[in-house]
Amino acid sequence: MIKSLKSPTISMLGRSRDLLYLALLTVFVSNFSFYPFGTGFRFSLAVSAFTFYLLMNEEVNPTVGGFVTGIVIILFRAGGNALVLEVPWHDALELHYPAGLFYLLLGSGLALSVKVIREAKLGGILIIVALDAGSNIGELIIRGVFVTRDIFPVLYLLAVVAIMRGTLTGLAYTTWRQRDHIIKQQQRQREFERLLLITSDVTSELLYLENTLTEVERIMLKSYQLYNRLKITYKTEAEAALAIAREIHDAKKDFERLSARLRHVLRRESEDPAVALATLVDVAVKANQALSLQQGKSIIITTELDGQADIEGYHSFLSIFNNLMGNAIEAIPKTGEVCLKVKADEEHLAVTVADTGVGISKDDIPIIFKPGYTTKFNPHTGQASTGLGLAQVKSIVEKLGGTITVTSSVGKGSEFIVSLPLRREA
Repeated sequence: MIKSLKSPTISMLGRSRDLLYLALLTVFVSNFSFYPFGTGFRFSLAVSAFTFYLLMNEEVNPTVGGFVTGIVIILFRAGGNALVLEVPWHDALELHYPAGLFYLLLGSGLALSVKVIREAKLGGILIIVALDAGSNIGELIIRGVFVTRDIFPVLYLLAVVAIMRGTLTGLAYTTWRQRDHIIKQQQRQREFERLLLITSDVTSELLYLENTLTEVERIMLKSYQLYNRLKITYKTEAEAALAIAREIHDAKKDFERLSARLRHVLRRESEDPAVALATLVDVAVKANQALSLQQGKSIIITTELDGQADIEGYHSFLSIFNNLMGNAIEAIPKTGEVCLKVKADEEHLAVTVADTGVGISKDDIPIIFKPGYTTKFNPHTGQASTGLGLAQVKSIVEKLGGTITVTSSVGKGSEFIVSLPLRREA
């Protein structure tokens, strides 16, 4: 309730502030001007500033903006004449009120055409030029300039100034739109990369969850087999075994529901177009560069990309990149280098991640892909990490029909090589 009452007030205050900014900006810029006809009529870039502000700010109604700016212009100029030059207020207002009408005319014209101006580039500039010239003609008619001067030189000067100001305003607005478009593209790209990382992590965890479900199924079956062996002779123990089997079954169903829901979400996500291999490499490098900085390490990450491909099921591929590079970074104590090499041909994708870390002993290489294997410990608590990263990589690689090998030398570093069949889009 409070929000619904407060929001219109905040919106109104915001529009009032924008109107004030518009008027003050126009007044300030209008001080840099010249007087071509020896009257209160002047040329300045205030018209360009006024028009540009209204094009840029969609919240301000141009007619209202023109009215408010016109009032402020009249009061500022007339007040300056009256207070500084001691011109009578009546004479000062009579001299400057046509300028206020000019901004009202210009604002009203913009209100009718602002949408077209925002969409059309060259056409928008022509409309701005026409509004500028038309509003100036209206002001000059009120001032009676056409009565005392030859009309054609005046119109020529108005046209030249209108073309210059209109072109300047149009180019400034186009430049601002392009800059705004680039900023929004960069924001969308960052969001896209963040979502890629999230979905790849979910894919990796889901695969491990499904492997765990297989193990849970095996344990449940053993519990039920134990119940069958015990139910004749050891009835109490048999009932206990059956109860355990039921509890495992219930837990398994919960896991299956979670797995099915996650798989549904990822399947819906996979309906999106395939992602370029270069994009996946770039996302992985950025994420792991941030990881190295977060861990307080100075690590140089280099990449070599040979070939192009649009990757379907990109979550799994990105998960492989991230896990291998993350392990490489964690294997480097403080400073070192990680190199990611990716080569794609018509049918295969080869991924190599090499590091200059501590390396892996020959005795440990046969077991590094088993769940629970780790050489990493929390320096503050002494607690070992889960040891699931390489196990997940191996599971994903095998599910994709690929292979993974490793060579390592203690004190020099390790190199993981992944070979995957590549499904290209038809």
